Amino acid sequence: MTSKLPDINLSYFLEASPEQVFSSLTRPESLTRWFSTKAMIDPAEGGRFTLVMKNGFVWEGKIRGMKENKAVSFSWVEGVASFALARKGKGTLLKLSHTGFETTDALAQSSAGWSYYLTNLKSVLDHGADLRSKEDSF
Repeated sequence: MTSKLPDINLSYFLEASPEQVFSSLTRPESLTRWFSTKAMIDPAEGGRFTLVMKNGFVWEGKIRGMKENKAVSFSWVEGVASFALARKGKGTLLKLSHTGFETTDALAQSSAGWSYYLTNLKSVLDHGADLRSKEDSF
């Protein structure tokens, strides 16, 4: 009998509009400000994306769903990473749900990675500061 691994569910309040947050998740020039070193993305549902990370790792997948300025989901190395955006006051509540893990290693790496990168997204959007260091392992 196999046990189901837990999902990752994270929430961040960002002092940016849903439009700005959505752009940060779906536009190559915005993705490279907080996440990858290179990004190619076809921003249509079913479109393909390629993200090149600092350590040379390449993620490729498809956009699984998209609702402009409200939600986007991506096929991931393991599972699906889905982002939901909701206006909250003068900012946006961003919720990540990453589901479908098959291995504990992927769950652990993804949990640490999402915390790292979404904290950086918050810093970039709220303060204009990219917290990534060339010494970081992500």
